[in-house]
Amino acid sequence: MQKSDGVTVDFLKTLLDSINVNLCVIGESGEILLVNKRWEEFALKNGIDNVGTVGPGVNYLEVLENAVRNEHTDSEVARAAREGIREVLEGKSEGFYLEYPCRSESEDRWYLMVVSRIDWDPVAAAICHINITETKRKQVQLRLNIYDELTGLYNRWMFRKELKKLRRTDELPAAVIVYDLDGLKLITDVLGSEAGDKLLKAFADILKSSCREKDVVARIGGDEFGIIMRGCDEKIVDSFIKRIMAKIENFNSKNEDLHLSASFGYSVKHHGFQDIYKVFNEARCNMYTNKLLKRRSAKNAIARIITRKLQERNRAREERIERLIRLAEAFGKKLDLPPEDMEKFLLLCRYHDVGEISLPPNLVKKGRMTWEEREILQKHCVAGYRIAISVPSISGIADLILSHHEHYDGSGYPFKLRGKEIPFLSRVFAIIDAYEAVVGQRPYRKPLSHEEAVEELKRCAGTQFDPDLVKLFTEMGPVI
Repeated sequence: MQKSDGVTVDFLKTLLDSINVNLCVIGESGEILLVNKRWEEFALKNGIDNVGTVGPGVNYLEVLENAVRNEHTDSEVARAAREGIREVLEGKSEGFYLEYPCRSESEDRWYLMVVSRIDWDPVAAAICHINITETKRKQVQLRLNIYDELTGLYNRWMFRKELKKLRRTDELPAAVIVYDLDGLKLITDVLGSEAGDKLLKAFADILKSSCREKDVVARIGGDEFGIIMRGCDEKIVDSFIKRIMAKIENFNSKNEDLHLSASFGYSVKHHGFQDIYKVFNEARCNMYTNKLLKRRSAKNAIARIITRKLQERNRAREERIERLIRLAEAFGKKLDLPPEDMEKFLLLCRYHDVGEISLPPNLVKKGRMTWEEREILQKHCVAGYRIAISVPSISGIADLILSHHEHYDGSGYPFKLRGKEIPFLSRVFAIIDAYEAVVGQRPYRKPLSHEEAVEELKRCAGTQFDPDLVKLFTEMGPVI
């Protein structure tokens, strides 16, 4: 068939216009020979004002070459399309396929480029751009339905679906393994959700790299993972678990600021009459037993990380802490605090704001804050309480940390306690904390004199501070 034959060209043009896809025909050097109406509409919809710039006579390969060099286009897509079309025209390939996104201000679409060789003399190629947006949306929805978004593993629904399949005797024995990350909530509370997500993804990668292609690996809860291993007995599972433990140790050796720990349990189905859900529940029970046995060691490992972070944080605030301690010693003596309370009071000076290690560093260092930033900052009392109860050396002041920002009139946070509802040492600490804050150096304001600070405390007595304690404190002279 000769492309130069006018009748044939007209016939082809009519035929192409009847096809409900964006289509053009190019010659062996890349020049466009024919386009259909859908192609022209496609060009206009994608921001090409003059259809002639992608119409007959224009070299399509040159259009792609320009797109490769254009910083405003997806150069990788253009490069892949150019190379694929060349291979078809040169006879190296019979066809070429490429999925690519097409974005505009009004909508995001996906297209499939299909390039087919036409054995004319000389050779030609047909290029179609098929809208596959709806197909892509269905694929995305399907992925959301069966995969966990964070880890990329199967989700709980898919795991249960795979469990149901374990009724065929030719796949037995089959093992069900359940893992649960230890202390994930504490790590998230202390180090933030990003740290928790990092651990979840790291463990998911460990599982994926350790399993066979036919194994089913899923995230079945917030910190829980399930694995189905067909054709596996206890010996194979024990070997698998040892590999996981070795990889966890390797991760921890490379990540000093995080600690990955996972408790496991498994059960094996040997016979067809065994209920697979009972096998799964037995695996979970074994996991919980294992979790109880290693609970203390996992908690201690996390506590060591927290303690190290506290030490690093306190080194940066040592001057302020030392001033608070001098104030606490003087005021504690004035109040005749018993040794046990004095010890707690001094600990509170060091660790009252421990919850701030869970906050963004730039927020803690700021002077003036927006209302939204203040709301985030106020969460540090609860975070500090959770941290304190997990670290044996400061667990005795957890309640004091929780309440050290409460106000005498109930206007404080986090629980708006008032008067004697606020622990005594928290009321005492509130006074020295406020005093140090106004007489100490701050980048955003000048310090007050002792006399000015005392007047400020008196002004807030009965609202922010316990008035009886303010009276006793103001009887002392300057301490720092």
